[in-house]
Amino acid sequence: EKSNSINMKINFDNDFIGNTNVYNVNKYRYAIIDGFLESVGEIHHLLHFANKTKESYVIFCFGMSDQVKNTIIKNNADGKTEIIPISISFDENSVNILNDIALIHKSDVISSLKGQTISQELRKPLPVGENIKIYKKGNIAIKPIASDIDLMRHKNYLRNKIETSEKDINTDVLEKRIKNLSTNSIKLFTPNDLLSDIRYSRDLDYFLRYLTNLN
Repeated sequence: EKSNSINMKINFDNDFIGNTNVYNVNKYRYAIIDGFLESVGEIHHLLHFANKTKESYVIFCFGMSDQVKNTIIKNNADGKTEIIPISISFDENSVNILNDIALIHKSDVISSLKGQTISQELRKPLPVGENIKIYKKGNIAIKPIASDIDLMRHKNYLRNKIETSEKDINTDVLEKRIKNLSTNSIKLFTPNDLLSDIRYSRDLDYFLRYLTNLN
């Protein structure tokens, strides 16, 4: 299965997609929020717009209160809205994830550091993304709006940070960010009985390494 989307493996709350293994959303409005959604009042206008226009919304944020979560789930279940939060767990691996998501969308992060408030920003017409697939197992695939040149420039910036960093600094997080920003991926589905075949696994590994060297 070939994909030109960017596949990001992150820890997020998957309760919003129910029992669906893959939740697919096309032409969605989105907000990238550097913060925690504390009250329903912060998303009041978003709920109103989503109910009025019946457009799909995807909200990237660092968690939310049970009140906000339950309100969104209930409105979705009643058919009033389709709001899918990507409620990310905040840790060392995700500290800069919103910046990467903003880059992919060629957009900006809503942040109090810029004097912005969530409720005010969600009053405004939100930008539109192309396609996002949300996987129950813990990853999202986003069709990038940013150009290949923009993505490559950012990956080169991250590689430069790795090369110029002090030896005692853990660069694993930067390596993961670079990997997350890679496009044109291929998923290979293999029957279980072949996976136990040592010769097959060895030949497959050799073949994939050969392709990598060609690239």
